[in-house]
Amino acid sequence: MAARITTILFTLTMMLGILVGIKIGQAESPATEPNTNFTGVISQVSGDRITLQASSHTISFAMPRGTTIQVSGHAATAADLKVGMGALVISTDGKTASEVRAYPATTTKPTTEPAAHNFTGVIAAVSADAITLKSGDHTTTFAIAHAPTIRVADHAATVADLKVGMSALVVSTDGKTASEIRGFVPTTTKPVTQPTTKPAAPQTFTGTITQVRGDGLTLVSEPHTASYAFTHATKITVNGQTATGTDLKVGMKAAVTSTDGKVATEIKAYPATTTKQNP
Repeated sequence: MAARITTILFTLTMMLGILVGIKIGQAESPATEPNTNFTGVISQVSGDRITLQASSHTISFAMPRGTTIQVSGHAATAADLKVGMGALVISTDGKTASEVRAYPATTTKPTTEPAAHNFTGVIAAVSADAITLKSGDHTTTFAIAHAPTIRVADHAATVADLKVGMSALVVSTDGKTASEIRGFVPTTTKPVTQPTTKPAAPQTFTGTITQVRGDGLTLVSEPHTASYAFTHATKITVNGQTATGTDLKVGMKAAVTSTDGKVATEIKAYPATTTKQNP
């Protein structure tokens, strides 16, 4: 009887040891491999495989049936993945993708807007959708944009306010389409009236001729002396008779009329022996 009890106890002890060993084995089983993220641009994709270009190297992953795929945050399939998309691949072994998150490539807006150019001239023609400027011998026609900025005399305006003959400035980024038009109303300049100068009153100097030159003479009337030039237009008489400059002699009495005190308009001379008549 004692032997049988001993056998039963031994059997129970062995079974308990086996159970404890199983629990310990389960507790010490290796942990699941951690997930690793891979990012890049899709350079190649097929139904069951994807390749990313990351910096200077590429890496490929298998995409089994259970791979979770998203594009822009929405559920997708391998057919929705396109070359050029940015992508994040999650893999536990670096070989097989458990999840793929893709994003369409974005177009970056240029940081610099196209430069605008100004064109000036006189409006030679204008219609609802085009304007022509003339500058010298050169003409340029611009299409008018759908909603251009138009100002005339610095006030908001429409195409109907633009008139042939106006000076204008057209702003265009491509030299073909006007995005802005500024018209300037021509101004009429009042002619400048030159002041009317009243001719100086003629002055007459009477004296004795002391010198005669080919084109002038000198008179003395104490204590004054005056010299005058004479021209072909100067009226000369000697003793009341029409004469020339060669008929004027030193010693003659003369009355010289001049408007500027320099050029004689009329000379009336009398021989020294003849009593001078009133001029």
